Order: sequence, then C-alpha cells, then structure tokens
Amino acid sequence: MLILAIDSSGMTASAALLTEEKVLSEMSVNNKKTHSQTLLPMIETVMNGSGLEFEAIDAIAVAEGPGSFTGLRIGAALAKGLGLSLDVPLIGISTIDALAYEAGPADALICPMIDARHETVYTGLYTWGDAGFKVLADTRVLNLRELAELIAEMCAQGLYSRLLMTGDGADAYRDQLAAYLKEQAEDRILAITVPVHHSRQRAAAVGALALHRAAQGLTVSADEFKPRYYRMTQAERERLKEQRS
Repeated sequence: MLILAIDSSGMTASAALLTEEKVLSEMSVNNKKTHSQTLLPMIETVMNGSGLEFEAIDAIAVAEGPGSFTGLRIGAALAKGLGLSLDVPLIGISTIDALAYEAGPADALICPMIDARHETVYTGLYTWGDAGFKVLADTRVLNLRELAELIAEMCAQGLYSRLLMTGDGADAYRDQLAAYLKEQAEDRILAITVPVHHSRQRAAAVGALALHRAAQGLTVSADEFKPRYYRMTQAERERLKEQRS
C-alpha cells in the first residue's frame, strides 16, 4: 500500500511517501515558513523524489490534531483536495500518537507534549512492549499539575521509572513538569527528553500509524474527514462569551 502522509499541525511542516516496507521519500521544514505556501511544493518534491505519480497513491494520511488551528486547517484542506481529486480515502492520525511513535521503542513511559499555553499541554502517555506500541492514556488537554499526577499514578504501579518527553511542550515546560513530578513522586521518576532529531512532528510517523489503521479498514472519505482541535477555537470561545453576557 502506498500512502502519502502530511503533518502541518505545528511549526514543522512535513510530507512523506511510504509503504509497509520503507519510507520512499520525505521532507520536513521547521523554519517558521507559512505552511500554505510550502506544503504543496513539499509534497511535489516528495513525489518527484520517489519517481512515482500521484495516481499511484492508495490513501492519504494526515495529522488530524491537536495542534495549531491554522496548521490543521491547511493540512486538512490539502488532504481533502488531494483525496477528492485522486479518489482515495483519508486516514486521520492523532498528532500526539504520531509524536510518541516517532520517539521510538524505549524502556520508558513516553510523554509527548504540544504547548497549549499557560502551563497547559496537549498530551498522552504511551509505551513500547513485547506487543509493540501501546496507548496508555489517549490524547487530551491537561495542565502540568494534572499531567504530573497522571504520570505519577502510572509510575506508582511499579511499571515505569523513566519518563521520555518529546514535543515543543517538553522544551517549554520540562523544568516545571519535573518540579511537579518531584512533588508527586519525590525522585522516583527520571525524566529525560528525546534527541532533537526525534522531537518534532514527522510525516513518516503519521504514515506508519496510518498503515496500521488502513489494514484494519479505518479510513474515511475525503468528504467525511475533519480535523480534531481538542479544545474550542477562538471563534467558538467568543461566541460562547457573547451567549453568556
């Protein structure tokens, strides 16, 4: 199966073309360029690099959120447009799941974090074991204290003593989270961050997870696909504020 994968959920824009056997071509840019201007040329570069035509694509994988509302809308619009024109299904993948998957197999509790501002993050908890990649706590929005409590609860079961943090939320809040973890678990949890080359959104990780979902028949049509924001947009918050006033 040939999948075109797209991730524009954060500062990094990424596109990849892959099969079950290998990543054929991939490109990522993380230098504050506008995704609406760069993502389509990146996809064309990825296709050209593979030597394949767009018509060979069997499905399109896209990071469905959480993340930047604007970035998610750009990725969704592009994926839907390509899906409609090529008449192929879409596969939405949680940005948090993909970040955890990108962190790779590790003897640790994996904690991806996307900065949601004001000591709040989009996050989840994951692990790798004999059965492979496993979701322990699915994508959600938590403040750092709540996250520390959840991590401490997991570690209290005696299964984990190391925490592997990744994402821009780890860069922004690693010290604060470490302090809250010390309150919750003293020094029983060793918190570390993944290397820089595994610490951001990557389309190949989105595509790899999408291959598993496609094998289970978990696809949607281009018309059906919608990004998932996991919290209200600014417009929705303003409407709610007006309704309450």
